[in-house]
Amino acid sequence: VTMALFQLNNGFMGGIVVSRLNIVMARMCSPLQPRSRRTRPVQPCRAQQQDPSIPWSLGVQTSERLLQWDDTATSQLIKLHISHKLDLSVEDVDARLDQLALLLPDIITKLPRMRADILVHLCRNPSATTMQLLGLRELLPGVNISLLVTRWPFILTEFTLETLSTRMQEMRKQLPGIRIEALVDLEPQLLKVDLLQVLTNIRRIMPNSDPVTILVAQPHLVLDMQQSGMGSALDVEGFSPSPK
Repeated sequence: VTMALFQLNNGFMGGIVVSRLNIVMARMCSPLQPRSRRTRPVQPCRAQQQDPSIPWSLGVQTSERLLQWDDTATSQLIKLHISHKLDLSVEDVDARLDQLALLLPDIITKLPRMRADILVHLCRNPSATTMQLLGLRELLPGVNISLLVTRWPFILTEFTLETLSTRMQEMRKQLPGIRIEALVDLEPQLLKVDLLQVLTNIRRIMPNSDPVTILVAQPHLVLDMQQSGMGSALDVEGFSPSPK
């Protein structure tokens, strides 16, 4: 009896081992199914299982490493911001930006990196922007207005044609014999500073030199950080210096 039970036990265990080996061999011989770790279906909730017509019942998860953020996405966000601020459709914003690109060709490559509030100002009234650019060409003959405004948009956003014309007349009186148009093209921030104070500082620091010659030769070196446009990093849309 003992011998019979031993043989029966060995046969039972052997059958289990053989069955498991057969399963392993079957899995190894079957074609491999590709497994993707990047995306996986999202399990729908109970309400979605009851109503499969819900549009969000099927979705996927993906890794942030697979998402690429480029200038196209940035430009689209800027257009959405302009659309919201001006209460326009995205198509109307596209049309106004196309019109702006005809007036300022250099702005096309700078569009994804320009401040959105500046573009809102330029797109708010296309006719007024066009007239202002034409007036700038008359005030600054020989200057590449497209490149100048793209690099220094404050010329359009902070000055009117009247105040800009008055400012340039003052600079001609303070710097007689100097071609003011070329000087503004070289350093537009001179439009916003007190030239007499700048000349006084040059004369104080370098008493044996001609301050006008130094100003014309290297205007960006005689301005302090604030005058050169290197203000606080908080000088972005929505932030402004607290009144003192």
